Amino acid sequence: MLDYHTKTKYFYTLIFKNYKVEVLHTSVASTQKNFEATPYILASCSFKLDENFTLIDINDNLLNILQYSNKEEFLKSCHHQWSNCIHKKDLKEVKDVLLKNISSNPIHQLEYRILKKDGSYLWAYDQGQYVFNNEKYLTVQCFITDISAIKDREINSIVEKEKYEMALKDNSISILEYHIQEDKMIIDILEESKKRVYNHYLEYISSDRTTVFKEDRQKIIDLFTLKTKDSVIYREFYRNSKNYCVKALESTIIYNSNNEPEIILATASDITTSWNEQNNLKQKVQRDSLTHLYNFKAGKYLADDYIKKHPFDKHALIVLDVDHFKNINDTFGHLVGNDLLVSLAKYLLVHNSNEDIVIRMGGDEFVIFIKETDKIQIQHRCEELLDCLDEITLKHQDIPFSLSLGVYLFDHNTLFDDAFEYADEALYQSKNSGRHRFTIHYQVED
Repeated sequence: MLDYHTKTKYFYTLIFKNYKVEVLHTSVASTQKNFEATPYILASCSFKLDENFTLIDINDNLLNILQYSNKEEFLKSCHHQWSNCIHKKDLKEVKDVLLKNISSNPIHQLEYRILKKDGSYLWAYDQGQYVFNNEKYLTVQCFITDISAIKDREINSIVEKEKYEMALKDNSISILEYHIQEDKMIIDILEESKKRVYNHYLEYISSDRTTVFKEDRQKIIDLFTLKTKDSVIYREFYRNSKNYCVKALESTIIYNSNNEPEIILATASDITTSWNEQNNLKQKVQRDSLTHLYNFKAGKYLADDYIKKHPFDKHALIVLDVDHFKNINDTFGHLVGNDLLVSLAKYLLVHNSNEDIVIRMGGDEFVIFIKETDKIQIQHRCEELLDCLDEITLKHQDIPFSLSLGVYLFDHNTLFDDAFEYADEALYQSKNSGRHRFTIHYQVED
């Protein structure tokens, strides 16, 4: 269509698919004084129908779209082959359609991505036909429309669809829309009044300005930097409160027209109730019902796991029990005996580091796994445990109370069972030597 008042030419391309117009493309070019003598030419190229689509010609409009300054520069870049311009993931489909249409249809219609000079891709709508050139080669004449904007709108439609499907799963969730290149996060996008926008989101989530628990922040960063696709469970304080909730992140990746990850959509579901229930069940499985210390199975697993991850560090295992505990039960009764064991458990927790693993073996026998220690430190720890027993005897004044300890200090090729065997031998040595003392056995170096 020509506008004779403005001396400007307009070229419209309409694509009719699925009983509706899906693409409306307008090309505009200023006319010269005698615009009748310079008809508008659509972006086009022609190539042989050989294996690599050897290029015969390409017009200036297509060069401009692809950001090349001249034909020689373009032909050198693609080695005279149109196949080098087509995205690798689209090339097979393009070849299949072109070769199939030779016998069935003299024209073709295709959508595929074309490589631009800057390394990015544009989406092209290719309408073409087969012709014989002067040398009588079968060639393809392509007329190309840039539909990248349409494809971008398709991405936005996919995003909206994903949001909708996420919302259908649980209307109590928050939806997070993370724009990768911009490092921008939009939260609660379905409820405008609660929408929050974070620029420089990764910097924010790694800082103390966030309400997310410090030890959980890296998991969120890994999700939004595409280092993991697994669901992420994290804890987050309510603002201006010491109370916290537990949330689960599930994500999906939206790709742009260049097949690059552009947006990460995620749902943040509040799983505090179920998490607490599971944690309570886990505690029941791992903890001794009387003292709430680790039971033997759980404590052994945690100790072995740590030893395997730190095979060259020195560790120690302390095995201890209450001297003449059977007599205490017989004289004062089992309820008093149990109360004494609970007091001892609290005592061991107070007088050991939070990093230590304190275990109740059963009865009056306890085990302490001490990480990364040495001979001097372990001797001091044992002396402290025996010297501070007044804290328990003051509460149970009528009960004669003392402990015996056996210790094994080791640094390599030893797991829990072997260390326990040596520490248990040291305990019996302490018993046979008069009780209320400690004995340390050391690993013999190879």
